[in-house]
Amino acid sequence: MNRRLKLTIDVTKDPERDALNIAKLAMEEWKDIADDDIHVRELAGGITNRLGFKDHHVLVRVYGSNTEVLIDRDEELRCITELGKISLAPPIHAVFNNGFVYGYYEGETLDATCTALANGVHNKEIAERMAEWHSSKGIEGDKRPTIWDKLLKYLSLVPDEYSTQEKNEQMKKANLSKARILEEIHFFKDRLEKDDLRVGFCHNDLLAGNVVYNPIDSEISFNCESLLINSENIYFIDYEYGAYNYNTFDIANHFCEWCGFELVYEQYPSKEKQYEFFKSYLKRLDGRDPSESELEKWYTDVQRMSLVCHFFWGIWALVQAHISQLTFDYLPYGINRIQYAIHNRPRLFE
Repeated sequence: MNRRLKLTIDVTKDPERDALNIAKLAMEEWKDIADDDIHVRELAGGITNRLGFKDHHVLVRVYGSNTEVLIDRDEELRCITELGKISLAPPIHAVFNNGFVYGYYEGETLDATCTALANGVHNKEIAERMAEWHSSKGIEGDKRPTIWDKLLKYLSLVPDEYSTQEKNEQMKKANLSKARILEEIHFFKDRLEKDDLRVGFCHNDLLAGNVVYNPIDSEISFNCESLLINSENIYFIDYEYGAYNYNTFDIANHFCEWCGFELVYEQYPSKEKQYEFFKSYLKRLDGRDPSESELEKWYTDVQRMSLVCHFFWGIWALVQAHISQLTFDYLPYGINRIQYAIHNRPRLFE
């Protein structure tokens, strides 16, 4: 049972001090350690801090402002707990009012420019790790694909009008009314539900920053709990969107992330790179080499599902343009992804 702490971290004041105090309450074995002996490293603008003492490290994660509009935090905690039971996520040590303390995977995230993805350096290892996720058994929750309900939920959060004339003009120029977006969602749902698509427990957000690579084959310490790194040395982190979904969504979404936040669509993996991924993925998933016809079907299904990924994150960005306090320009990003999907739909759904 996770410890519940009635404490809040204010990221505008002294988040490192707050994170240290909360970590010492969460970690029983740290209570008598001097503060100066515990090193704190800020990882994400005060939102996440890594704390360590000797070989033991934990993360103190603070929820971003307004993110509860898009993310069910109770479901996120349940997801991490379930994944932890089968060694696919680190343990949660404590939960506080606006975040939680959990274990830490040693290593580095793949670079934010997505070069490591676009070069396919870890294509095989990511494919095999994803297959482990999708074949995992016993994770509780709704076994239906989550994507359709999420699309409708997010669309309902898009404002009829934005707070600035500039944003309203951008939406008008793009010809993206909520009614039109809803029509597109219904089209994809009607077509894809007819296909024979596998469903498994998916990460649903495998961008470069959510893949950790540790080149050293060693034992990770989770403070009295440990996990032996296997030969792949690849781990997935940040489980906010974890849920049952189409396996093809997880794969297609990962391929879309090869394009980066700049949406360099030319970096989307070639058919050859995708086939390399599918071969490793399906061999781990099914225990055998896939046939040529199976590879072609996965290729077709993933290409089609990639358009749903663009709609998902496109609509997500339209909501963020309304609620986020970050400086990222969400609206043109969302419009770009949705328009790209609409433009390519005739080519992939003949």
